[in-house]
Amino acid sequence: MSDMAGKQAEMHDRSETTSAASVDDVMEDTSPPSMRTEGDLTGDGGVVKRVVRRSKTSWERPESGDEVSVHYVGRLQADGTQFDSSRDRDEPFEFKLDSGSVIKGWDVAVRSMAKGELAEFTIAPAYAYGEAGAPPNIPPDATLVFEIELLSWKSVRDLFQDGGVIRKTIDEGSGWEHPRDGDELLVHYQLVAVGGQPVPEATPITRTYVMEREPNLSGTSPFIPRALHRTLRGMKKGAVARLECRAEYAREFRDLPVPTADDDDRSSTIEVRLEKWFTTKTLADGQVTVKTLDEGDGWERPNEIDARCTVAINGEPERELVLGDGSITCWGLEVALSRMKKGERAQVTIHDAAYADAAVPRESLSLPMVYEVVLRSFTNGQQTYEMSPEEKLAAAQRHKQLGNALFKQGQVARAQPHYDFIVNAFNYDSDLPPELKAQAAELVRAARLNLAAVYDKQQRPDKVLEMCNKVLEHETSQPKALFRRAGAMAQRGDYEGAERDLRRLLEVEPDNAAAARRLREVKRALREQDRRDKAFFSSMFRHAHRSDKSQQKPEEPATATPSA
Repeated sequence: MSDMAGKQAEMHDRSETTSAASVDDVMEDTSPPSMRTEGDLTGDGGVVKRVVRRSKTSWERPESGDEVSVHYVGRLQADGTQFDSSRDRDEPFEFKLDSGSVIKGWDVAVRSMAKGELAEFTIAPAYAYGEAGAPPNIPPDATLVFEIELLSWKSVRDLFQDGGVIRKTIDEGSGWEHPRDGDELLVHYQLVAVGGQPVPEATPITRTYVMEREPNLSGTSPFIPRALHRTLRGMKKGAVARLECRAEYAREFRDLPVPTADDDDRSSTIEVRLEKWFTTKTLADGQVTVKTLDEGDGWERPNEIDARCTVAINGEPERELVLGDGSITCWGLEVALSRMKKGERAQVTIHDAAYADAAVPRESLSLPMVYEVVLRSFTNGQQTYEMSPEEKLAAAQRHKQLGNALFKQGQVARAQPHYDFIVNAFNYDSDLPPELKAQAAELVRAARLNLAAVYDKQQRPDKVLEMCNKVLEHETSQPKALFRRAGAMAQRGDYEGAERDLRRLLEVEPDNAAAARRLREVKRALREQDRRDKAFFSSMFRHAHRSDKSQQKPEEPATATPSA
């Protein structure tokens, strides 16, 4: 028998022996009934638990964010092959729950355990390593079996690790998400005890907070106590927690009747409920914000071009819009819709005139503009891989027209996705019949030249060079590519390269006035660069000469010959 097989047999024997001893002389499982601690933990067969040995000390279980220490042995369900074991290494494994550092099934499994408990978990591929597996030890679509013993955990309930705020979870809430920076939270909290004595008829306070990276401790609004800020970060929707706060932390709850006298050091117990939060997305470099009021369904979102959307805006009757075709006069709304889900209701705020409704005269524009938008449904347009060669060509010609129309209107950024569509559609043209390849190549060439113009407007010379170089690979003297590449080179300070491109262009088009004008500008820049270089090197040489002279030793004076 191989060493590996021997280890499997040893583990199997130990599991059987422990299981036979099973539940005699152990503590009864009195965990809260709302928490699944055995059997199908996920409800879909993804993580199935069999208790081998119950805890003798406690039914309390670790929470999200707790740092847990475990021993484990992992085997493939298919043939029992052991692929990993902390026991073989004689070193417990430590990780933080729900931090993404382990497979999803482990977070589910360990959250169900009490200290000292030993259990076997069968974990389906969707909760383990999925279709990819984890070569070389774990094949694709592998169901795994883990024997896990929960040794201990460090509770995050001591929020500041100084005993100043102890958090006790009353209700974990629903879902799995936690608030993120920028989210707007609806919170209720109240004082329930002072010095361990209940406070009768406590009045709840309801507040909204925008979650920030650090709590606002200044006297300005919105002030948020440190204990509340730290607690809310780890809560789910609907979660309830109680905070046992030392006096210096409790006094930060200015709207609660906590003891405020300097010599009153009684602790305060404060109950906090996170009712919900509104997720806020910041788009277009902060010029458009989308605050979700009602979550939508699923995870799919409309494509930024060709998606047909049914929307209701500011309570008006529903209407159908097509993203990317220029029919939506407010670009900010189009940007927002491309990030929403079916059924989502959101407050869209536009902060910059470039994203505002183009139909509103600029002198009448009042920023920020706020809309309430409901995305009832959407259908994404046909993808290029679903198209026949003829359909792909027709779609590319349509996007060229749409992109050019938007570009001429000065809506450069809105034109870009249409040109991108053309380039991406013909990345691989092996499926095109010979009679269509020439048309496709011409569309791609035009799209790349137009993208170079877009990037030039956006002051992105590296991308201009990339697009022009691709065109010049096939047409070494293409005038527009030479002109735009020369501009990008000049922008980067490569005046010699710009001069070469412009001279080549003027050989092809001697009457090109724009090229002649740019060549004169480049020559002036070259002369100025030469003048600066000469001045710099002259100054450098003078400095070096003075330095050399200052380091020379003075000659020794001749010794006088004594007179006779």
